[in-house]
Amino acid sequence: MTDQHQPVRRWFEGVWPTVGLVAPLGLLVALVSLGTPSLQTTAVGALVNLVMVVGLQMFWGNSGVLSFGHIAFVAVGAYTAALLTIPLTTRAFVLPHLPGMLAHRQTSFVVATVVAALVAAAVAGLVSLPLMRLSGTAAGIASFAVLIIVQDVASNWSDVTGGLGTLTGVPTDLTLWGAYAWTVVVIAAAGAYSYSRSGRRLQASREDEVAALALGVKVVRERRVAFVVSGAVMGVAGSMYAHWLGAFGPGDFDIDLTRLITVMLIVGGLRSVFGAVVGSVVMSVVVVVLNRWEAGQSVGFVSIPVPTGFSNLLLSLVLVLILLRRPDGISRSRELSWPGWNRRRSRPAKNAARDSSGGRQDAAPPDSVGCHGETDTGFAFGEGSATAESTAIRPT
Repeated sequence: MTDQHQPVRRWFEGVWPTVGLVAPLGLLVALVSLGTPSLQTTAVGALVNLVMVVGLQMFWGNSGVLSFGHIAFVAVGAYTAALLTIPLTTRAFVLPHLPGMLAHRQTSFVVATVVAALVAAAVAGLVSLPLMRLSGTAAGIASFAVLIIVQDVASNWSDVTGGLGTLTGVPTDLTLWGAYAWTVVVIAAAGAYSYSRSGRRLQASREDEVAALALGVKVVRERRVAFVVSGAVMGVAGSMYAHWLGAFGPGDFDIDLTRLITVMLIVGGLRSVFGAVVGSVVMSVVVVVLNRWEAGQSVGFVSIPVPTGFSNLLLSLVLVLILLRRPDGISRSRELSWPGWNRRRSRPAKNAARDSSGGRQDAAPPDSVGCHGETDTGFAFGEGSATAESTAIRPT
């Protein structure tokens, strides 16, 4: 390919990871749209879960910092969007003591979703001030505490949230294609962040925090940026969740939803958007099938009687098996690449290795690992990349 075609090729290689995900997903949505209303409603719920998984991946997958509290931002987004879209007459009945500014203003679903994303991002930014100084187990426990706090606020702020009761009257106007459109936006945003300079710096700190700090990466700041962006995506998911359910309460944002989203992400592949999408789709199908069998219904022409709660048991077993046998998930935590690009990219490295060894292709000794450019560890701090594919430590 001539040099004048290089920018076009690079542009296609840049957009391919997103197009390669949303195009098959769109085909699947088109097929589902031909099915029954019940099937379409189930597919909308699966897309909502997918947005949650991608939102969690944007922080956890890029930073390597545990987070079990991201569903808190889903709750913030859901209540924010609901307060803006519930019809005024219904709102006066279900929330009679709502403050005046919220009691007399109604917006569309799109506007409410944008506002929900902004409010969730603001809450995430406030939470990130102390939280992003932690890492490992401490960060996971602290993030779970955030979820408990948000649940307690939602349960006791009766004038605004309805308290422990169910908040009703939310318009169920989230269509299948509307959910798909928001999913495309979120996947594109996640891919853009993953390949951005900020995302690359955060990935570098994920692989080696000490080395990243030594090279000038402000790890705490990059984590806060990712946390806020991820919180905004979870706010979008919360708005979609509210307009899919139509009625919800604090109990809909509990540890069960956290576990489901976490399993989906780990099964697909924690460190890639591709893995988040694949894990969400695969596990959504599994959960839907098991739920139907638990309810005594058939899937196609197959009906297997399973005891109640079997889906939760299977999810836990799948999580354990994936962690033991394939900790990088179904996707091996890799993103989609332009067809043939990996082969073309590997040829110069192979030729250089052959020339430097006088025609021999012996493996380089461990002590020959460099410290600048793109080394065997996968880091290229100067270029902002941190793939860490070649020497990643994996459990055996």
